[in-house]
Amino acid sequence: MFEQKLRALADLGYWPVRIRAVPEGSLVEVKNVLATFENTVSGFGWVVGYLEGAGQLGASGQTRPGSRCHCEPGCI
Repeated sequence: MFEQKLRALADLGYWPVRIRAVPEGSLVEVKNVLATFENTVSGFGWVVGYLEGAGQLGASGQTRPGSRCHCEPGCI
């Protein structure tokens, strides 16, 4: 089933998503939304969930210049 969804996405030819985000480097208070994803084509709502999940996997937690990532020794 997921393979069919990916084929439909490939056939569409673009990511049917509108992304709104705060500018890079902005200082943002805790518990504020940094980015939103909005579906733009009916039937592709799953893409938003997929992208939101992928973003959580890659989040480093850096909130200010000079803060360090603690995911592994030596990582900055």
